[in-house]
Amino acid sequence: SPSGSPFVCLVKGSAEALQNFMDPASLPENFTKVHTSMAERGMRVLALAYRWVSKEEVQKDGHPSEWSRGRVERGVHFAGFIAFTCRVRGDSDTVVKALRESGHKCMMVTGDAPLTALHVARQVTICSKET
Repeated sequence: SPSGSPFVCLVKGSAEALQNFMDPASLPENFTKVHTSMAERGMRVLALAYRWVSKEEVQKDGHPSEWSRGRVERGVHFAGFIAFTCRVRGDSDTVVKALRESGHKCMMVTGDAPLTALHVARQVTICSKET
């Protein structure tokens, strides 16, 4: 740890949200291009970041576990991405087509990032490839 820092704060979250808290000098030039490319391919992407906590900060502000989320996240350094692939069921597009043919309107509700959700919606024919 740099200069004997007793703690390191680790943070994870969406690349879009975490980018706002990161030290700009720690971000690679291709940060947006990389996470966007993975999301467009249907991956769930998390950004990872960290920051060392100095002895002085602990003495002044107390143990980091007692800090507010905003205090912990401020000025973190980019550490990398982690991406997960979650395959859709093989029969999903068949089920969606059958539902449409029977007069049902199909929609998707998800907590995924917009580009990931669009990729999945295209795979299961909830929207067209051109959308």
